[in-house]
Amino acid sequence: MIYDILPVNNYKGNNSSTEFEFDFYIENADQLSVYLFDKNNTKYLLKNELDYSINEVQNENGSYITFPLETSSYGVLAENEKLSIELNLKAYQLTQYGNSSSLNLSALENSFDYLTRLIQILKRKIDLCLKVEEISESTPEEFIDSLNQTKIVAGNSANEAKACMDKAQNYMIEAQNSANNSQASYLNAKTIEESISKFQQLENQITVGLNSKANLNLANSVPDSSFVAKCTSWLMPDTSKGVQIASYPYTTPDLGWIIGYTNATTSTYLYMYLDEKPIGAEADDYINIAVPVSKGQVLTASTTSIKQRQLYFYPMKGKA
Repeated sequence: MIYDILPVNNYKGNNSSTEFEFDFYIENADQLSVYLFDKNNTKYLLKNELDYSINEVQNENGSYITFPLETSSYGVLAENEKLSIELNLKAYQLTQYGNSSSLNLSALENSFDYLTRLIQILKRKIDLCLKVEEISESTPEEFIDSLNQTKIVAGNSANEAKACMDKAQNYMIEAQNSANNSQASYLNAKTIEESISKFQQLENQITVGLNSKANLNLANSVPDSSFVAKCTSWLMPDTSKGVQIASYPYTTPDLGWIIGYTNATTSTYLYMYLDEKPIGAEADDYINIAVPVSKGQVLTASTTSIKQRQLYFYPMKGKA
């Protein structure tokens, strides 16, 4: 007797498990297919006795496999990898029944069991297909066409987000050019605050713009949450990954922010430069700096006699 079970068992890796159960009956090892899906969802068919081994066959309650073997070129299943164990049967008639007064009930039961397992496999495949309701006026092909149009709309949303990024770059250039003396340093800090406010406005504009677009599953008219989260984090500093700037010149490793303060050990008037353009001058013995930067920009100081170095580079969250 074959119970109502799925002819497949799926697992997500945890960097430690090497035994994976399956709860359906197999007659031999050829009736089992094992697939590995890597972090990019690329599918690989694993080989029995090379990549994995089967603990037991012909057990009505199933068994388990051991993966990986020492001979396998794959490692222990990682957190961003998946394993699929599937029942794989050939579609053919096991036994031919003729007109006879004697009937082998065991052979008949085996045939029905085999057909039931084939139906379970087919039912699983159908469940994974794109389906429409009986009363629907749209065909699956029309639904796919609509989905493709949604992808185009999502692409346009990405272009709008890129345009907002370009505007943000312009605000960054304005902030860099505003500092030239102590008074300018104060005004520059104020300008940076205004720029941050503009960045937040742009962030809201990006969110509103994305919310007005359809997502890929057509459930509503906004992109999915992961896409929104990524867009809205592009311009924000990741304060958990700050790197202290201990010497000059300092080359920025990526898109990010330079935030903090410093001053000189002597009465030497101290300027800070980014790509040879002033971004801060000493006011009340300190320079306060909060500047967005691009990858590869060079931070320098007008003197090497610097008393305190409390400047940090913070990568943008979207680049972390």
